[in-house]
Amino acid sequence: MKANAFRLAVLCGVCLVAKQAHSETVTLQDIVKATAPLPTARIYVAREVVTLDPHKPSATAVAVVGDRVLATGTLEQLKAAAGDQPYTVDATFADKSSFPDSSRSTTIRY
Repeated sequence: MKANAFRLAVLCGVCLVAKQAHSETVTLQDIVKATAPLPTARIYVAREVVTLDPHKPSATAVAVVGDRVLATGTLEQLKAAAGDQPYTVDATFADKSSFPDSSRSTTIRY
């Protein structure tokens, strides 16, 4: 047990010296963020998603985590972009069009 504690102390000392040598601040929050599992994304498919992006005015799928839109595109593009991040595909709006409503900060689906 004491040997493990000693190894941990040495490792922490090496990490602190390395951190000081590179002049980077590393916090426990940084370590947790770097090692935390990726949240599950939900990819909604729709007949049309109006994006208000002049370079990509519409899409057929939108990837969301929590209350944040991550990306828009086709289902195939978003699956490829997800990489190792877990995701689920939701076809609730597959036969609907989705339009942003800036007056209510929400989305209207027709």
